[in-house]
Amino acid sequence: MYHLIELASATAHPYQSMLHPKHHDLLRTLNGRSVWAFGAVCDSQPFGLVAGYCDPERQRGEIVSLVVADGYQKQGIGRALLRQAEEKIREQTGLYTDCFSIIKADDFDWLDRFFREEQWEPLRTNIQLYTLGLREGELSELSWLEKLSLPAGFSTFSWGELTAQERQQVEQGSGRRYQPILSPFIDEHKIDLHYSLGLRYEDQVVGWMIVQQLASNMLLYKTLFVQKRFRQKARGIALLAEVIRRAHKTFPFGMCFVEQRNESMLRFLNRRLEPQILYRKLSVSTSKRLDR
Repeated sequence: MYHLIELASATAHPYQSMLHPKHHDLLRTLNGRSVWAFGAVCDSQPFGLVAGYCDPERQRGEIVSLVVADGYQKQGIGRALLRQAEEKIREQTGLYTDCFSIIKADDFDWLDRFFREEQWEPLRTNIQLYTLGLREGELSELSWLEKLSLPAGFSTFSWGELTAQERQQVEQGSGRRYQPILSPFIDEHKIDLHYSLGLRYEDQVVGWMIVQQLASNMLLYKTLFVQKRFRQKARGIALLAEVIRRAHKTFPFGMCFVEQRNESMLRFLNRRLEPQILYRKLSVSTSKRLDR
């Protein structure tokens, strides 16, 4: 028989593997009020976790992780953890709560039903996450990859070759030519300057494909941008193809995040790179008004 326990920093370490790495700091800062977590345990073995934050001033709580280990699912444990989290948020803040999670794409339907049964809003997909296999033999099936090239007037360059003057011009375009979230200088210390590429048109920088090394065999295809006047002619896809051609022998695996509203890129991935998709996950969210 399992039971639920409220975790403290001193007792939370066995649950760390259940949290996404970006939330690991949460378990080190637990205080039972603004930062909290509950674990499900049986015979001293942890197998479930719910964790989150409370903001009394905004009267809002946030659940960032709700996990039940394989083999323990469909036993009501996830429901019990969710209700425990709701009670904690209700005690601390009162009115509203949000839940954010990364799930397997195949789990979307049953998780949507689960939250609806608990009177939460329908699940919303915010971002789709792809893990790609880009090995030599697999890429031989992608004839378009070799055929796609840039016409006269365009050229690519390794991002490490960006000049000081070009950098200034790119920085000045933030908020005008591109949204700040597409800046090539975010987390600049993590950029792979060799495999990240810039795109020039008549000596002007008009786009970039920024990548980061995640592992010895994997790149994160992080930021793809091409000025609006060139997008309909697949210049961005040609830039992506060039990075893949250069990098795939050293980095046979890739990962990318695509916003749900970026319909054109989602269509491209699901049609043109479908054989290369190893895993697809979703960043989802939902919300609920809590009654006192």
